[in-house]
Amino acid sequence: MTKKILLTIAMINIGLLVIQFGLSCRRAYQSDKLAEKESTILRLETENSYLNNQISTLSSVQSISNRAQALNLAPGKPSFLVPPAVAVADNISGRQ
Repeated sequence: MTKKILLTIAMINIGLLVIQFGLSCRRAYQSDKLAEKESTILRLETENSYLNNQISTLSSVQSISNRAQALNLAPGKPSFLVPPAVAVADNISGRQ
């Protein structure tokens, strides 16, 4: 009887050790995946910061002006359209 109890306790103990080992391996795998994702996030944040800086630099007035001069573009002069003359009606209210 005591042999059966000791054998049962030993089997439960071994089972718990196997479960603990499996959970530890799973946690280590998830930890590796988390570290990989954090690394990706850091890389993307750095790239985003670099691209935002590039956008700010290239959209500055000085940068656009320099680029226009390099392409031999001259600054434009505004031109205004004069509205055409409209006929003025003498009898607007319909009275004679």
